[in-house]
Amino acid sequence: MLIKFFLKAVTYAGLTFGFCFLLQSLVAPKIRNTNVFVGATIEKEKRLAELPAPRLVFVGGSNLAFGLDSKRIADSLHVEVANMGLHAGLGVAFGLNEAKDFIKKGDKIILSVEYGLTKKGDTKLFAQLIDINPNAARYLNGSINDKLRLIGINWQRCVSSLFFSAILNPNEAVYKRDGFSKEGDMIAHLNQPQTAHLMNMGKMVFRDYSDEINTMNAFIDYANQKGAKVYYTFPAYIESEYKLNKSVIAQYEKQFQEQLKCPIINTPQSFVFPNADFFDTAYHLDKNGREKRTQIMITLLKNKVM
Repeated sequence: MLIKFFLKAVTYAGLTFGFCFLLQSLVAPKIRNTNVFVGATIEKEKRLAELPAPRLVFVGGSNLAFGLDSKRIADSLHVEVANMGLHAGLGVAFGLNEAKDFIKKGDKIILSVEYGLTKKGDTKLFAQLIDINPNAARYLNGSINDKLRLIGINWQRCVSSLFFSAILNPNEAVYKRDGFSKEGDMIAHLNQPQTAHLMNMGKMVFRDYSDEINTMNAFIDYANQKGAKVYYTFPAYIESEYKLNKSVIAQYEKQFQEQLKCPIINTPQSFVFPNADFFDTAYHLDKNGREKRTQIMITLLKNKVM
């Protein structure tokens, strides 16, 4: 009886897996939205792979994606620029692993992550990412169970999309793959008005950031071995939130200064801008804020990096 039950269970599991695999293989390509925001990793990785060294490479979250005019930086400093910044939901480790694969001798790498950004990212976002960019699976830190969960989530997405057509083609005016410049900057928002309500972080609670800093330090060590140099800048941040969280940010600054193995070329105050300079969140600069930050960044790079 036990053997029969076991064989039935194995057969059922095999059929279920086969059905889901078939669903993923046949349905996913037909319903896949190729213009999703995280799909921009495809162009970003391609640019970094093909761009001749030495390059100036920005690595971090969306404060970089929304907050730099990379062409202006390139023209001012006479260096090729790649902005790899994308989404805080991908976590600290993903962006570092992704950039690590393309480091070349002579590169100058500027890290900048949002305050308190976790090492691991959001599983659902990763599932969407590897569905559109399978190569990105190489840069995920996770167990076999984590990777199986990603497959499961994509199966769920396929099934849901069969019944809810709105999922297939979301109408996004800004958060889309083709909203980026060739250098990797988000530009779709530049002529958009500020949103009615900025998404803010609220009151921060300090947590020990050693694990994330150690992850950055491992990246810094690797970059040094490859003949590249890494620097850190604190992110762009909205003035009202900075005032609310000034003491917590000071704690993060102190921990970075004590533990990070690369030069820190600014202070948190360097990139604090008025609320009017932000587009939709506490980290996403609008057109005017982006130009202000770019000018300050150029000055910092001229004085401390190049």
